[in-house]
Amino acid sequence: MMSTSTQSTTLIKGLREQYDLDLRIARRAAEKSLMAYINACLINCAGDPQYFGAVAEDWQINLMKSLAPAIESIAGIGDGKPPYRKFWITLPRGSDKTSLCARLCNWLMAFSKRRVNGVVAASSRDQALILADAMRHEADLNPWFRDLIDYQQHRVLGQVSRDSGIAQNQMQIISADSAGSYGHMSDFIICDELTVWSNEELWHSLISTQPKRQAIVIALSNAGWKNTWQWTVHEMVAGTDDWFLHEPTGPDAIAGWIDRRDVEEQQKILPDAVFRRLWHNEWCGERGDFLSMEEIVQCINPSLEENREGEKGRHYYIGVDYGEKKDRTVATVVHRDNGKIIIDEQKVWVPTKDRPVHVAIVEAYCRFANERYNHPTIVIDPWQLATLDQQAPAWGLRMHRWNATSTNQQQLAQNLRTAVLCEQLEWYKGCGSAPGAGDLQEEMAELVVKETERGWKFDHKSGAHDDRCISLGMALSTAIAKPIGERIPDLWF
Repeated sequence: MMSTSTQSTTLIKGLREQYDLDLRIARRAAEKSLMAYINACLINCAGDPQYFGAVAEDWQINLMKSLAPAIESIAGIGDGKPPYRKFWITLPRGSDKTSLCARLCNWLMAFSKRRVNGVVAASSRDQALILADAMRHEADLNPWFRDLIDYQQHRVLGQVSRDSGIAQNQMQIISADSAGSYGHMSDFIICDELTVWSNEELWHSLISTQPKRQAIVIALSNAGWKNTWQWTVHEMVAGTDDWFLHEPTGPDAIAGWIDRRDVEEQQKILPDAVFRRLWHNEWCGERGDFLSMEEIVQCINPSLEENREGEKGRHYYIGVDYGEKKDRTVATVVHRDNGKIIIDEQKVWVPTKDRPVHVAIVEAYCRFANERYNHPTIVIDPWQLATLDQQAPAWGLRMHRWNATSTNQQQLAQNLRTAVLCEQLEWYKGCGSAPGAGDLQEEMAELVVKETERGWKFDHKSGAHDDRCISLGMALSTAIAKPIGERIPDLWF
């Protein structure tokens, strides 16, 4: 009879042999087809490793089946005559787009029978790093092919010879915000998050190399904005039989693993056009409306008047957006009253070609306003008004620095939109009016949504302005985040 120690050793040995056998079986299956690899591949499913084939939704399997003949053809598997070589895939937020890209690339690097060279272009350096990490992390879950791939900073090597150190397969990861012209010949070209690329020239460089080697092209993204160069390409793709177009739309397009309560919250928070683009996968109009006129006019309180003197015991906030020659300079004074933000005054200086708005004018206004409004908090962008920022202590001014980062711009836009929609912002009729330059109401109605790589903000249309709304947003956001002598109501988030 074997001892307990011997039995344990035998059991462990048997498990290791079975484990090694399973790995060899998985590798041999993956060598034969992309779909076999997909079924055997472990993925991170909400922190729990699961086989992709066991948890994937039907649309994911069907999409993979559509891609497989083309991907396998450049890997030397199949008859080399796939139905499509060019794919345009738009999916809603949270639909596993980056992981899909990583999965395809890992298989090509690890199991292609033919030497392949490819490029993956991400929208930014950050997105490029996310893609590289997605490839690496999924490989770490699957040791049966991890040793076949070498992940480097900006490229990935596959099937590296132990003797020569030469890789049979390689791919470069570049970003649209930094790459110049790309003229190398590739067997596959993947454009990730194409609809937020600012670099149209890179798209032209990449797509122009496709005929040289009949490369596989995959454009993968959310739906985008109409009246952009991406929309022009999309319309060309939709009107030809040469491209495979996959573009589900509406609520049913949202992946099943997304909590619908989170989607409902997103619908309340985001501008309508942004929500429909990100979550319903719909191409939307010119950058989308920020707020409708019907929503804006609810903020006009006929009983209010312009107030150029502060009330004793009340704290005021002044947001200053400075523009010397082209943009307008605006100072907006607000205070809190029973949970609402009230605009007391909005001063607008409109520069002309012969009469720019000098910094000294703004400095004089702030010093005067400091006396009129009970030592208010003055909010500035220090890059615009460095001298005022430096002189503030000597002049007895209470300053708050607001830097125009992507995060702050999105928060400003979100705060302003929330205040309007929830009727927590009020102003007097004609607020912000200037001769020949309209008023706050008119400017706000013309604002459009502009998405950035890291979020979204409001912007103005060509020839229009957004200075009043930026000034207001600076004061409003500071009043919400740093109330003096008042409690922030539960409404604000």
